[in-house]
Amino acid sequence: MPKQWVLHAICSALALTLIAIALGGATRSPRRLPPIVFVSRAPIAGDPLAVPGLGPVHRAVVTRGRLMLRESDGRVRELGEPRAFLDVANPAVSPDGRRVVFSAMRSTDTAWALFLVELSSGRVNRLFEPPMYGPSEAFALGDFEPCWISDSLLAFVRIVPWASQYPVGQVTELRVARLDPHGGTRDLARPATAPAHRSVRVSAERNGASEPVWDSRKGRLVYSRWWFNRWLPTDTSPGLTLDSAQSIARDTVNLWQLVSTNADGSDLRLAASGLTTRLESTGDQPAILTDGSIVAVQAANPGLAPRSGPLALLRFAPRLGHARRIAGAAIDPEDASFYGSARGLAAPSACAPAALPDGGVVFSYDASARGDFGLYTCDRDGRRLEKLFDLPGTHELDAAPVVKRAVGVAERDAMKRVRAVEARAGETRAWPPGSLEGRAASDTFRFLDRDVFAGGSARPGVDVAPIRTSGARIRFWATLASAHGVNADTAVLVHEQAIGRDGRVDARLPADVPLFEQLVDSSGRVLRTGRGFAHVRGQNSGRRGETVSCVGCHLGHSIVPVPRGN
Repeated sequence: MPKQWVLHAICSALALTLIAIALGGATRSPRRLPPIVFVSRAPIAGDPLAVPGLGPVHRAVVTRGRLMLRESDGRVRELGEPRAFLDVANPAVSPDGRRVVFSAMRSTDTAWALFLVELSSGRVNRLFEPPMYGPSEAFALGDFEPCWISDSLLAFVRIVPWASQYPVGQVTELRVARLDPHGGTRDLARPATAPAHRSVRVSAERNGASEPVWDSRKGRLVYSRWWFNRWLPTDTSPGLTLDSAQSIARDTVNLWQLVSTNADGSDLRLAASGLTTRLESTGDQPAILTDGSIVAVQAANPGLAPRSGPLALLRFAPRLGHARRIAGAAIDPEDASFYGSARGLAAPSACAPAALPDGGVVFSYDASARGDFGLYTCDRDGRRLEKLFDLPGTHELDAAPVVKRAVGVAERDAMKRVRAVEARAGETRAWPPGSLEGRAASDTFRFLDRDVFAGGSARPGVDVAPIRTSGARIRFWATLASAHGVNADTAVLVHEQAIGRDGRVDARLPADVPLFEQLVDSSGRVLRTGRGFAHVRGQNSGRRGETVSCVGCHLGHSIVPVPRGN
């Protein structure tokens, strides 16, 4: 070959290399990742676009699944004995990085249960049996979505046999259990309930609690709850109706929102929200990133039932007042058809985020919108999207990085709170009771609103409170569920009192019961606000013995600072 052709070839190769460098493809170093536990699950039969484990309809669905581990070098293997379980979901890595708790069902099981696997040995143990409700095993339900608070304290979600207020979906409650930090779990061959693994209920959500995650910075549990109230406001007695034609409200609010509590369920507050549109106020499957921001799933159908529709990941930074999409579908709140309908194109979907130690996110992504989720990573702002692992024909979901986490003051305080709950008589009873009769006089909490008419401290875009009204009254309604379907749901007026001109409300109310408030004038008409009515569109609750303090009566009022004193 002539010398000039050799030089030309060398120069051409060098030029191509420089172009590649300029485009950034050759300079990007691969992301250094820790080992990652995840599940590989078959699609839902007859509904390939639905996501197993997401939402009230598909939380307990059984397909086929395996618990998997991706090593730091990229090798992937199955954890535990191969094919030991019919289906698996929701792995959570302990703070010491040695153990993984996950939800699973064996072929002989009647309900999902929690299991623990040791990463070093692969040995699998069962934690405890979900309880059987009723005279038969018709209500053998399940435990899901575990979350480690410390090496000996575990939060999780349990299905209970009460119908939600929405026509589909059963109620889920948040529970906390103390575990032996060195293992101490039951062997698979002996699944009897161990007394040491008694759990306590720490939520009283009327419709459901989901996907807890521990915020070690703030020492709080962050979870998603189903914000929905089928009882609509009316200006005629008694002030409630189930008939939308008789209601003064044009619609209902039906979404999953992010809230936080202490480990014992006290001090329930909004955790993250855009605070403007309902879509920006929704969130499920929260993950807390290293900078303290929260990434969560946004759905085209914020209620997630009967189907979620296209999914996106939102990052709340700051947590309140701003939400930005980082992956998945671009959901337009003004377009009721969204991408997934016959009027639009199929949209990619993203779900199941988890924090990476470098500040990024690992999540499940269906890039082609064909119902095949794989594992991907990106930076916290959505840049540097990279495929990590994707098997054909299965969903790779629920990634959990194997990262050690320090346990400190916040976790020790959480243990004290849970022990205090355990010590109280009757705290482990099933919720809800058939009625409010027979409750102890001490089984109450204090509701203290410094001024229900205050609205000036609300953030921009937040509903303002009703105008100051002479002769106004506040009503507290309890919503009691039933195992006999949504139509057996009842609303009971538990307390009503006058409101002074200063707007102060100080009342003792039933504890650990879902409640909602309603403000009315002297003639019983529901008070109007800047963007609606003074009628709470979901339910809240208080723990026994606590004081729930707030200011105002509007969207976001729980985040308004409460004045000290008085």
